[in-house]
Amino acid sequence: MTPRAAASPRARALARSRARARRYLATRTDVLSFGSGDCGQLAHGVDDDDQMIVKRPRVVYSLREKKIATVACGGLHNVAATADGAVFTWGCNDDGSLGRGGEENLPARVEGGGLRGEQVVLVAAGDGQTLVATRDGAVYGWGCYKDKAGKKWCEAASVPLSRAAAL
Repeated sequence: MTPRAAASPRARALARSRARARRYLATRTDVLSFGSGDCGQLAHGVDDDDQMIVKRPRVVYSLREKKIATVACGGLHNVAATADGAVFTWGCNDDGSLGRGGEENLPARVEGGGLRGEQVVLVAAGDGQTLVATRDGAVYGWGCYKDKAGKKWCEAASVPLSRAAAL
């Protein structure tokens, strides 16, 4: 018998937590959010304080059955793509960063502009802009870049524009 150091209760609890997380993440595609969401970026609503101030990770139930494959967080908005390539955005829509109209504080599908029919595989979000890349290598973007002084460096696009149209 080889002597081993006994694991502390905290180390055992951490190991159990990691094992549960691996099992959960391997079988689920839930999006979780927490923090301050006064602009709707948590996707839990903005009507009550418990929807806007979330202290522990909470499932975004409106995305639960969507099979989310990738997520990116911007300054005050978020973007997600599903396993089949659909794009969902939510949060603050200043300068068109959501790429769609409608309700801002709950995830909704982006379908306008050149994105229609494309299969998105990668997403990225900045302070006020969103970029996505398709399986075919096309890049689409919407919103607007502002420098640290707040100067806009482009006209805001409120629907997805292809790489050729944006350049």
